[in-house]
Amino acid sequence: MSGYSFAQSQTVDSADKNSTLRYNIRSPFDLPGVASSPIAFPGVLEWTVDGRRVVVYPSIPGNSVDVGHSHPGLHVGPNQIHVQGPLFGYADVNVGIVYSVSGGEPGTGSSRITEKVDIRNKSSQPVNLGSINGLGWLPNPTDPHNAGLEVPDISGLTLTGATIAFTQGKGLDTAAASLLTDPPFAPLTIYPAAAISGFNSFRVPAVVLESGATLTILTELNVSKTPPIVVPPIEFIEGESFSSTRGATIEGAYLASLDNGDWVAYDQVNFGASATVFETLVAVDPQFANQRLEIRLDSPTGAKIGEMVMQSTGSFSTFQTQRATLTQPIAGVHKVYLVAVGTYGVGNIDRFRFIPG
Repeated sequence: MSGYSFAQSQTVDSADKNSTLRYNIRSPFDLPGVASSPIAFPGVLEWTVDGRRVVVYPSIPGNSVDVGHSHPGLHVGPNQIHVQGPLFGYADVNVGIVYSVSGGEPGTGSSRITEKVDIRNKSSQPVNLGSINGLGWLPNPTDPHNAGLEVPDISGLTLTGATIAFTQGKGLDTAAASLLTDPPFAPLTIYPAAAISGFNSFRVPAVVLESGATLTILTELNVSKTPPIVVPPIEFIEGESFSSTRGATIEGAYLASLDNGDWVAYDQVNFGASATVFETLVAVDPQFANQRLEIRLDSPTGAKIGEMVMQSTGSFSTFQTQRATLTQPIAGVHKVYLVAVGTYGVGNIDRFRFIPG
């Protein structure tokens, strides 16, 4: 037998550019009454891209092969791993798997792996394989069979791909039993394919493999860095663009004459995904400094979400940026009221907006 013996290693590695793929083999164990003991099942695949490790679960029933032959290279490509052995519980059902890894340039965070599984029923009876899944499925932590399995971390990554599976052939006495090119033509069943976004949802609930037939499962997984979400900057609202007011006036291109109890209202103010700061360009004369501008929602007496103590800027014509922290994060679009609290000349407002902290 070529390849790695269990005494030498429990892992098989292949690499290409910025990526490595490790095929793990669990420690062999004896099972009373099973002639092929000790049994060696596959473990997880470890796909490392630019140093980022991603756990990938092999297809089902590809994870039930009793691994007797595993190696990189040799009669497969230099970036491939070949695995072979009987399907557990079936001496005459053979499994062959080839994994491939195609890395991207270093630093790109991009890579591709594929899995091709062939399961050939060489027995004279149909074999019930049960449900089949594709490479890259997500363990269900509530399933007792998945207890203790590592949940793959794909945060910050975009994982895409596809799985297709089909059975082909029937009978053991015909050389063309698995071919479509020569008679007698092989029966063919193609299962619904699955496009992958995140974890692999491909599943066929019940597959029976006829005598002489082969089940093939093909999966491709592609990974890349998830591009950062570009949040457009929140636009400033001009102070003079209010929808209604009590007491305020417009002087040139800014809001003025804000005295105690005066207010201005603005419709459809965008707070974005989560605003925590009120930012405004104001002018405050020193002798009128330290009065307050309240920020309220929906009415002049509505929910107060913040207030700004108006600091001196040197004069009513010298504008400077000032900020106040909101009492809580606010998201979405709201009607906003700015309410003056103090005596006279609370300040002049050129423009304002709500931004993340």
